[in-house]
Amino acid sequence: MEDRRLGDLRAQCRVMVAMAKADASLLTMPLIGMFDAIGGCASKRFGFYHLVEHPLASATATGAGVTRTLRLSAKSTSYEAPLSDRTLPNEARVRLTYR
Repeated sequence: MEDRRLGDLRAQCRVMVAMAKADASLLTMPLIGMFDAIGGCASKRFGFYHLVEHPLASATATGAGVTRTLRLSAKSTSYEAPLSDRTLPNEARVRLTYR
C-alpha cells in the first residue's frame, strides 16, 4: 500500500513541465505553449498517468468528504492522477493498493 498527498503530485507535474521548458527545442516550444494556454497541469483536457513500479489492484483519492476511484492503465502499471479535480484539495490522499 502507498499513500501520497495530491498536492505533491500537482507540484510534481508543474516541475516536470518547467524542466521540459528548460530543455525544449524551438520545435517543441509551441507545443508547450499550447499546453500552458489550455491550463497546463490543471487542465481537464489531459489525463495525467503516474507510473508505478508494481501492478496495481486499486487507486483512490480521498479528501474533503469526496472519494474518487482512479482509472488504471490497461496493464495496471499506472493510474490517472486527478490533478484537475478541484473538488479534491491539495491535502487529499491518493492511496494505492498493489497486487
